[in-house]
Amino acid sequence: MAELDFRDYLRSLPHPNAQDGGDLYTPTEAELPLKVQTVISRQSHDPNQQRQEQSKRFDVLDGLRTFASEHILLVGKPGSGKSTALQRLRWEEAQKALAAVENKQVNFTIPVLMELRDRRDGSVVNWIQKSLRKVTRDEAAIEDLLFAGRFLLLFDGLNELPTSDAWSALDEFQRDQDFCANPRIFTTRELAAESDLGIERKLKMLPLTEPQMRQFIENRLPGRAESLLSQLKDRLRELAETPLLLKILCDVVQDSPDGQLPQNRGELFQKEFARRYEKFKPSHTLPISGDSRRFTAELLQHLAFTMIQGDPHTDPCKPTPSWLIISKTKAEKILEDYLTGRVEAPAQNAKKWLEDLLNFKLLVVKDLDHIEFLHQLFQEYYAAEQLLTLLPTLSDRELKQDYLNYLKWTEAIAFMVGLLNNDTPVLQIVDSALKVDLMLGARLAGNAKQVLQTQTLNLIVEQKVCEKSKIAMLGKTRSEKAVSLLSDLFKSQDSLVRLDVVKALGQIGGEAAISGLIEALDDHDYSVRSGVIDGLEQIGGELMLPALIKALEDWELRGKVFLLLAEIDLGDEVEILSIGIEHIDPEIRWGIALALSKMKSEKSARILLKAIENSNFDVKFSAAFALGERGFEVAIPVLQQAIETTDSLDLHRIAIQTLIKINSERSALTIGKLIRHPNSNIGNLVIEVLWSMDLERIAPALRDIQEVREVRDEFKTYISRLLNAQDTPNKLLQATRESTLDLVRSAALLLRDARKPKMLSTLWQQQISSFQMDVAETIYVIQLRYGFYNYEIAQAAVEERKREKEGCTKSSIISNDQLYDDILTTIFNSGRNIESSPKEIRSLDEESLRHILIHAVNAKYSNVAEAEAYNKGGKTDILVRINGEKILIAECKIWHGEDGLAKALDQLLQRYVTWRDTKLALLIFSRNQKFSDVVQKISQEIKHHQYFVREENSDSEKAWFRFAVCHPDDRDRELTLTILAFDMPS
Repeated sequence: MAELDFRDYLRSLPHPNAQDGGDLYTPTEAELPLKVQTVISRQSHDPNQQRQEQSKRFDVLDGLRTFASEHILLVGKPGSGKSTALQRLRWEEAQKALAAVENKQVNFTIPVLMELRDRRDGSVVNWIQKSLRKVTRDEAAIEDLLFAGRFLLLFDGLNELPTSDAWSALDEFQRDQDFCANPRIFTTRELAAESDLGIERKLKMLPLTEPQMRQFIENRLPGRAESLLSQLKDRLRELAETPLLLKILCDVVQDSPDGQLPQNRGELFQKEFARRYEKFKPSHTLPISGDSRRFTAELLQHLAFTMIQGDPHTDPCKPTPSWLIISKTKAEKILEDYLTGRVEAPAQNAKKWLEDLLNFKLLVVKDLDHIEFLHQLFQEYYAAEQLLTLLPTLSDRELKQDYLNYLKWTEAIAFMVGLLNNDTPVLQIVDSALKVDLMLGARLAGNAKQVLQTQTLNLIVEQKVCEKSKIAMLGKTRSEKAVSLLSDLFKSQDSLVRLDVVKALGQIGGEAAISGLIEALDDHDYSVRSGVIDGLEQIGGELMLPALIKALEDWELRGKVFLLLAEIDLGDEVEILSIGIEHIDPEIRWGIALALSKMKSEKSARILLKAIENSNFDVKFSAAFALGERGFEVAIPVLQQAIETTDSLDLHRIAIQTLIKINSERSALTIGKLIRHPNSNIGNLVIEVLWSMDLERIAPALRDIQEVREVRDEFKTYISRLLNAQDTPNKLLQATRESTLDLVRSAALLLRDARKPKMLSTLWQQQISSFQMDVAETIYVIQLRYGFYNYEIAQAAVEERKREKEGCTKSSIISNDQLYDDILTTIFNSGRNIESSPKEIRSLDEESLRHILIHAVNAKYSNVAEAEAYNKGGKTDILVRINGEKILIAECKIWHGEDGLAKALDQLLQRYVTWRDTKLALLIFSRNQKFSDVVQKISQEIKHHQYFVREENSDSEKAWFRFAVCHPDDRDRELTLTILAFDMPS
């Protein structure tokens, strides 16, 4: 097959800085050196393995290049720069590929970026072919290149895949071993989407540090960075921790007439819309049609709301995905339907007004046929504004069932909560959310305006959950007002509880949280003190520096602290690294050396110059490496000594790479001598390293090395080709780490693999009594997989959609009393069928008999939940809900005499009944006594029971008894109890 010509495709890829998409993305990587951190798997419980896998930080593109061959999942918050990073990586790799083509090289890598939000059908091979822009229509040719490992595949937005077919196509591609040699990178908002397609290597986008924020603000608002950061204080993490949010903040502050800063993200986007609205004015080049400007907010809100809602008829059994892109035709139809019947805004204006929104960049063109919002966060904000107008009309059931329970609405609801000024609706939303999912409620509690957060946090404090669960919820709020509540919990005698408090403080961040962490450095338990360092690392920024300096006093923590200090801007405090460069632990020593190699201050140079005189050669070599990276000639003798006196190939390679970067005649001569070294392995290694390094990383002084007569001819050839290339592909093979298999997986991990949504209720009940992070992660994996938080609420929604699809209306649904009788009749008839069944069926145990009855009810009402736990403890056998409301709770028992019946009644009434329940049933299976005697004893026993009120509609011949009994919590209230008895002799 002839080699395909990729030149036009590679040249067509735009430079990231030029691709603003109408303000769609900030060219963040050009302005800020964004960072990523490796995510450590929680599956291993082996401390040695955990130590080997300590998280490491990289510049984002370096991290992606380092691990691409392993297949990476890049995780980050909305607006953190994930998509921008992929665009920049694609462009840079395209330039390398072009250089390779022009130098007639054959084996170059072709970068292909696929935005998953618009991949609805077809195979991944088909997606690649479409992304290559007419290079070839032959999918077989694409498969040949995939088999040869010629592509760098960039999949943007794993969480945005719109259909189950697209998921299946991607999963199938991931499992295809023939194509696994192609490096690939996925991005996603959240971990655990579809079990992350089995991708083990994960990198996390780190939030911006305060120095980065300061630099960014200073570039855009000269002279205002310190003042702005000072005003933001504890709102930094919400309003400025991602490049997108920080850009919007700068734009809002620059154009704000009153100088008032927003309190939260909701207000930030509200002010950003107001700013854009002011610029939405007619001009000679872009006139506005009619009165469209007046309806701008309405149009955007309705369109965003409809797009998040998605197609309500796609799949009645699971939430429909949001539309992140939409055809212009469909958008016009949505707006036309919205405007129909409005005299002041005629429907025929929909097409023209949509064009206005596009012309003024309130919406952006995706391609010739499709459009999208500036960013998904804008779509969620506008949808929040629409939801805000609907809120007074929604019942609590509708709010929970149609919005709170669906993950796709979470960001929009979080925006909405931040926009509310009145405490009543905020408290109602948070209270409802807590009933849907405790962590969702906690998240929304922290999204309320600060003046309301004391009240929302009280809702969390009032939850009847264990201490560990409450701590996790308070951390989830990320509210500084939660710090004092956590401080009280830190007084616990249980070190595991105190460690959880430390983790929660790390989630919250801010000055108050750091103060709490500093106090925790005096804890007598090492695991708690070590957790403090993890918490400080999560917070980042300059605020944590005093805490880290204090932590250096702890000998057990010192190594961990040095590794963290090496990652932050120390400013005038850089001298504290002088001890770290001499540390006995090579990982710490090299971490400090790497940090010092990137610093430009005189103080850092003095630390290295002192360390290079150390008598310990390992310390000396670490300092030489750092000095060589900075171009200091003083490093040359030590680097040369490492090559001459050690046997380590890794050390030789590091020394040669460092020598190559020193721009001096002395280093060039040293390289020349090494090439003709008596040990030919060293000479070959020099050539290999030179060839593997990018041109920009090689010192300009090496150009003169071609004049050294002793240099081998073949080396001249390598240098000539290297220096004449416009750009040089990175040929250095990255060593892949072998993943250590964890032989013992926890029950939570096994459940995570099973991903059954019915587990959610049981898992949460366990969390309420004993919180475990593995279980919390399992819950979240299942929720992400199915798109909802609460299984029972989701099932109620499914039933309602099914009835609507069948043409049923709410007015036609029969009353709950009728349903109660109808369901009991179904159970009774099923029991009668069992009575006449073969002996093997009649001999089944309680559990199996219960399942037969449940199956019978499911044939008519498919929202039966098996063994659901209740607030008062214990489990009931059968629960039936219709429209989210409990219709019946029932208990199944095999007859063991009057005492057994009394215990069963007590169990049903005292353990399982909640204050909402009104309809109960007890199902008795008789095996060991004469059936007529059993029926008589049931009637007698219930009349003597403490909760008996009166008998109603009983039929002893049919073994059907109905009684009124008083509610155990309120004897003035009555419950309906029906007892059904079945004759099943074994």
